Amino acid sequence: MTYPIGTLCCVPPSHSSLQKGVRLVQKTAFSLTLLLAFTTASLAQVGGKIAFESNRTGTASIFVMDDDGGNLVQVTDGSQRCYSPTLSPSGDRIAYVSSPGIDSKAREIYVMNIDGSNQINLTNTEGRDDNPVWSPDGSQIAFWSIRDGNPEIYVMNADGSNQTNITNTPDFKEQWPTWWSDGSKVLFSSIPRDNEGAYQLFSANVDGSERAALSSQSSSRVHEAVASVSPDGSQIAFETWSPLQKYDLWVMDADGNNRVNLTRTGGEDEAVPVWSPDGSQIAYLGTDGGAPDIWIMNADGSNPINLTQNGEFVDSWPSWSISADLVTLIKTLSWGQVKAANH
Repeated sequence: MTYPIGTLCCVPPSHSSLQKGVRLVQKTAFSLTLLLAFTTASLAQVGGKIAFESNRTGTASIFVMDDDGGNLVQVTDGSQRCYSPTLSPSGDRIAYVSSPGIDSKAREIYVMNIDGSNQINLTNTEGRDDNPVWSPDGSQIAFWSIRDGNPEIYVMNADGSNQTNITNTPDFKEQWPTWWSDGSKVLFSSIPRDNEGAYQLFSANVDGSERAALSSQSSSRVHEAVASVSPDGSQIAFETWSPLQKYDLWVMDADGNNRVNLTRTGGEDEAVPVWSPDGSQIAYLGTDGGAPDIWIMNADGSNPINLTQNGEFVDSWPSWSISADLVTLIKTLSWGQVKAANH
């Protein structure tokens, strides 16, 4: 028997064909479940990489280390001042800021391999471009720029093409962007251009639409800035400061509610938070009676650990990503598991 569908006909599958299809789906689902379990365990056990900037060699340079503080490597040579590194989601590239020369005030966005090779200038504009951050899928980079005379948030493709101002707010200064975990929005800090008031956190779609405030400040003198969205999108870590208080780190729900101070260390500073790839920890800039170091703590603020212990110089702007070797392994296993399910 045949069943007409428009002008085509469909022959129902045999019972044995249906059984083979069911077995294939079951094998594939089981394999992918095992892969998910392996990936989760690997993120927890294998760890990742942390990139940061430091002046420990005399010039601001980019360093990379394991997320336990081991295997520290300088990846820029000090011939240019390099700042604000951010690791790609795949862990194999770094976007960063560089000045063309030691005495230059200009700043440009560059990308390079994680070992420092293949450095490419993406922006090539007059003025200052700063604080690049990769989109979750690695296809775009957000940054702030004063190329038009006012700090604004820009988004460009990862190769530097299609650089677009997404804020266009001449009455406000917009800085320090980060991405929502699903890549649908950009989170950034904003303050009136006359500096009356304080920095607040805002979100907007990648095209700049649906701008919305996320911080509800109890005091116009308390700044809230430099935020990081948790990998599952449920929480936001951010820094606060005021003329009367040092920097502290807070977390809040993605809608701006349930704000909790994680640090409360009195006379010390904690700033520039970034989540670990699995969301269980936060890396940050911290002081402990000396110059800033790179620290990590649990996501609830417990168990703070100084990774760099280099109190004589300034270590800052950490970025945390999964290991590139682990990404390669997961991709290989993914393809192998799917192929195996078909046999």
